[in-house]
Amino acid sequence: MEKRDYLIREIEKIGLMLNMLINGFRKEGEVQQAFVENPFEDIHKTLLSEAGFDMPLFISMDNKACGEYLSRFAGLNGINLELLADLLKGMGETLSPPANLHYLQKSVLIYEMCIRNDKTFSIERDIKINQIKEVLKNNNQPD
Repeated sequence: MEKRDYLIREIEKIGLMLNMLINGFRKEGEVQQAFVENPFEDIHKTLLSEAGFDMPLFISMDNKACGEYLSRFAGLNGINLELLADLLKGMGETLSPPANLHYLQKSVLIYEMCIRNDKTFSIERDIKINQIKEVLKNNNQPD
């Protein structure tokens, strides 16, 4: 029972943190004032301090290592994985190529993990994946 309570707390904590970062980072496609200096640095620091998630390390990993890295986090259930993918997508949309491509590639990777693990089809997720793949294709990057 104690382990289950811990997992539930971790899932809730990571979910709240990711929602806060997404809402504080983006509003109608624009960077918010809360992250004026360096929005990515603030997000990276928050993820590291609150969840132990090292975003620069994650971005630099190959796809297999990314899956293994994500599996280490008890609080990253399907919903939170999709929130993480949304955050990466939003970050990728604010940068210019080629800096944005790593974030977009990782967001597709996570969305595809969600598809494999989720028993319910999500049209919204599918649309996001197709939008990102189109951007990657236009920048001559493999999907």
